[in-house]
Amino acid sequence: MERLRMKYRDAVNAAQTLGDILKEPFSVIVRDATIQRFEYTFEALWKFLKGRIFMDTSALYAIIYKNDRDQRKEPGEYFSNMKIKGCTKI
Repeated sequence: MERLRMKYRDAVNAAQTLGDILKEPFSVIVRDATIQRFEYTFEALWKFLKGRIFMDTSALYAIIYKNDRDQRKEPGEYFSNMKIKGCTKI
């Protein structure tokens, strides 16, 4: 959980630095710095979201698995028959 908080703080700090550079007047150097800060912000946010999704799906899997111990299914099998509006099964 602490690691996820650190990733969140990194993403917020990266977004703030991106916002700071966007306030600067345009120049080639500012443009290049903006691109680099955008890439860093995107990576930081991606790492945070990936960790959060993993944490949420792990908790969901643990709940389903705990409630359904007699039926030993793979994680994907729990959702294979789920119908989602507007989506088709691949």
